[in-house]
Amino acid sequence: MASTTCKKRPCSKCDKAADILTCHGCGKDFCYRRVAEHRQELNKQMDELTTYHDQFQQTIAKQDSQPDCHPLIQKINTWEQESIDKIRREADDARKQLLTILATHRSKVTNDLTHLIQELRKARNEDDYVETDLKEWMERLNN
Repeated sequence: MASTTCKKRPCSKCDKAADILTCHGCGKDFCYRRVAEHRQELNKQMDELTTYHDQFQQTIAKQDSQPDCHPLIQKINTWEQESIDKIRREADDARKQLLTILATHRSKVTNDLTHLIQELRKARNEDDYVETDLKEWMERLNN
């Protein structure tokens, strides 16, 4: 009688030649003992994947409930505040410049009015004015 010998493949974990099961997921061969270990590794990976999924889902839920916490929203808020601060500084500078210009203008107008009233009083006291003088003084007063 002829005997048939089958060469047994080695287990990918322990390298022993034994009855082998092949995992269709990874394509590796395992002995009966190591199949359970391989399954435990798969279960551990599934647990890690589920944990990662749950953490990711919590992050999404947090962003839904607290949209202001998103880094891009915070960048926009920072940009907005910096822009407002810059505009306020520019507006303050513009006000200061305008107040300086107005003070200078008021001083000039006050000085011009002082000279004009002196001319008017002198002309009235001396009774020395005519229509053209009145017209000129009115124009100076309006300008």
